[in-house]
Amino acid sequence: MAVSNRILSTLDNKYNLAFLIILFTGIFIRLKYLFIESIWHDEAAYMWQASQLLNPSYIGTRIQEPLAIMVIRFYSIFTHPFTAGRLMGLTFAVIGIIAIYLLGSEIKNKFIGIIASLLLTFHHLFWYLSEKALLDVPLTTMFILVAYFLIKAEKSTEFNIKYLPKIIQKNFWSILLGLTLIATVVTKQAGVLAFVYVLMYFLITRKHKIIKDKIVAFSLGVPTLFILIGSLIYYVLFKDFVLYKFFYYLFAVRSLSQPFNFVRILPTVLTWFVLPIFLLGVIFSLLYRRKSDIILLLWFWVYFIFFSINIGGPLPRYLLPIVPAALLLVALAIDEIRIYLKQLLNLKIPKIVFIVLVVLLCVPFYQQGESLNVNKSDSYTGFREAGEWLAQNVPEDAVVYAGSPAAIRLFYGYEYL
Repeated sequence: MAVSNRILSTLDNKYNLAFLIILFTGIFIRLKYLFIESIWHDEAAYMWQASQLLNPSYIGTRIQEPLAIMVIRFYSIFTHPFTAGRLMGLTFAVIGIIAIYLLGSEIKNKFIGIIASLLLTFHHLFWYLSEKALLDVPLTTMFILVAYFLIKAEKSTEFNIKYLPKIIQKNFWSILLGLTLIATVVTKQAGVLAFVYVLMYFLITRKHKIIKDKIVAFSLGVPTLFILIGSLIYYVLFKDFVLYKFFYYLFAVRSLSQPFNFVRILPTVLTWFVLPIFLLGVIFSLLYRRKSDIILLLWFWVYFIFFSINIGGPLPRYLLPIVPAALLLVALAIDEIRIYLKQLLNLKIPKIVFIVLVVLLCVPFYQQGESLNVNKSDSYTGFREAGEWLAQNVPEDAVVYAGSPAAIRLFYGYEYL
């Protein structure tokens, strides 16, 4: 009875109802293009790796970013790896939309959560890439979860659940933060930047007290032990020092000669309509410097600066993991504008008016997302038909030449040399 009352209470909240409408609308617009055959090379590789997850020759050598691949493997129990891969993208998108609503609500209130979830749901890159079996959306979702658990841990580390040991109950959110950092690192190499920005956050807010802080001990100690022990086991099994890859990834400084490449694509990622509000949000956050402001600023700028000096080839999708941070800063800026209009000019504009304005900001996102889907739907096609034909008509010992071997392999069912 208590559970049903809680559900009814949740649905009675106007913001929760509005969020459910946003969530189901987001799912609906994705279903239109979700299973279109257009398949990228990386997608085909991840889908195939999922089918080989229990193959000893793959584990640890070819499969080094296993979280999303494990989700694909789960869905593969019920359907073809191609469909399973696309469902993985949708799953992480749904979790990301829910998580940013919860994060915005924790940062300030549900009004912020609604604005942030609305912007993320219709964001063109998040929409388009959530229909692909790529790692960009899973990584983005994990970054949102890291920020959410960090905020929760800062507010109260305790969470009472019967039958759990007391030490877990007392440090519940810190432990969840640590486990989420581990999951983020094994989602994609860039996930290590979540660890970096959380460490910087604790250094800024704790200073010399960081060593004695219990939140730091559980949230960073757990993933640090995991990485060290995991690296040792990896070295014993595969004779490869995996930490070298992380250090190389962090300190290679591969694009220092072109540090403004990612600055140039910011208008593409955020659009010219949203970019000025984002910059205003950055200014407000620098002025207020609340803990939530520090988290959002570090989340965005640590990742952005790292990619600017360390990653060549500025593809817009590389910046997707910091889009939620930018959109939350946009939401906070819009709320500050509303407050200042009320305090300085005595203009009491209803919140619904600002939500309508945010819907208008979503229109360019939607138009670009629809354009991406339409223009890309006819590219990289025909592999399923070709692969299935090969599987049915070509002898197993035949030599097959393919221009896109990863995609053909997925539907043909045989490994290539």
